[in-house]
Amino acid sequence: MENTRFLQERKHYPLLQNRAYFETAATGAVPDYVYEAHRQYEQKRYDWGGDSFWRSMDSFSMIEWAKSQLAGLLGCTPCELAFGENASQMFGQFAAGLRLSPGDNVILTDTTFPSMAYAWQLRQQTGGIEVRFARSDKGAVSPADIFALADERTRVISLNHVESNTGFRHDLGEIGAFCRSRGTLLAVDAVQSAGVLPVDVRAMNIDFLAGNNYKWMQGFCGVGYGYFGPRAMERMAPQTAGWKSGEDIRALDPRNLRLSRTASRYEFGYPNTPGVYSMGCVAERYKNLGAAAVEERVLALADAVRCQAAGRKGLCVWNDYGLQNRSQIVVLTADETYRLDSEGFESRGIGAAVRDGKPYGARYALRLGLHYYNDFADIERLFEALEEMKAPGTARKA
Repeated sequence: MENTRFLQERKHYPLLQNRAYFETAATGAVPDYVYEAHRQYEQKRYDWGGDSFWRSMDSFSMIEWAKSQLAGLLGCTPCELAFGENASQMFGQFAAGLRLSPGDNVILTDTTFPSMAYAWQLRQQTGGIEVRFARSDKGAVSPADIFALADERTRVISLNHVESNTGFRHDLGEIGAFCRSRGTLLAVDAVQSAGVLPVDVRAMNIDFLAGNNYKWMQGFCGVGYGYFGPRAMERMAPQTAGWKSGEDIRALDPRNLRLSRTASRYEFGYPNTPGVYSMGCVAERYKNLGAAAVEERVLALADAVRCQAAGRKGLCVWNDYGLQNRSQIVVLTADETYRLDSEGFESRGIGAAVRDGKPYGARYALRLGLHYYNDFADIERLFEALEEMKAPGTARKA
């Protein structure tokens, strides 16, 4: 039975009036309240110049309010957050600034998204550290696989909370406890989890976390954020600074640099204020809906995809992991029974990009991202389209 709270949320997404949208893992749907936040901010800047005051807040107040909302979503304090342009930039700051010595090592997985892997490989090329990759089995990597690579020179275990291409969700609770017991930092890319799955940096013993605003946080591009925990900040040396990095940003004294004692030291200049503010609006919405309720919702939608695919000739759920490692991303593969292309889905009012299935051992692959604004009718619509896109002579008979 549908949850009426989530059905009410669908009314805030005009694109859902005509489409079933499954592309959130690439780019999320934008709700009307995010669009209005951007529009009104920019309209006031356009009409009046100067700062844009909205809901009794100036730009600085909007930024601080957004930090408070995001902090509630992540389980940290606002002073531990910094905003930037994207998650890659924020993660790059952490990787570049961390004090490491030649011979130290960092552990990743072989399914890690390139932004994280490249940041560490650059340190390997320039600083003599070692990057170790835990090998996956059909996308799955157990904590034991990761721990087996650790030794006394392991300084960081660096993971995507949910792997982008596989949807595998790491057990950060177990991994974080291991890191804390050994004095190793846990660095997390939460791009594919924050805003749709529970994230608690304290409970998970996360030392650094990066995310962005345009996937599950449902905004336009141009905002990244970083959580800098106490242990991470102690071991980092900022590589650069800007006017917002200082202890007193209103002093603007060029002769006396005193870096902020908070994570603001990693902010260099004015951020994308409407993007930051609207991300705060999405975080506020998420908290009101409840992290546990949202997780239950999206995993139920993912289970509905699995049920629909079961027993259908030529279809397979590629990432059918155990309950603890499942996420809201389902990879559906298809063989020659089907003739799939993205345009065919689009013509049927479905946002679903068809991928080359070779990396998954198939002809076609669909990476389906399921957010709380999806419903079970969307899934019915997807599988009706799949039936219509079967190769000639294989369509199901009435």
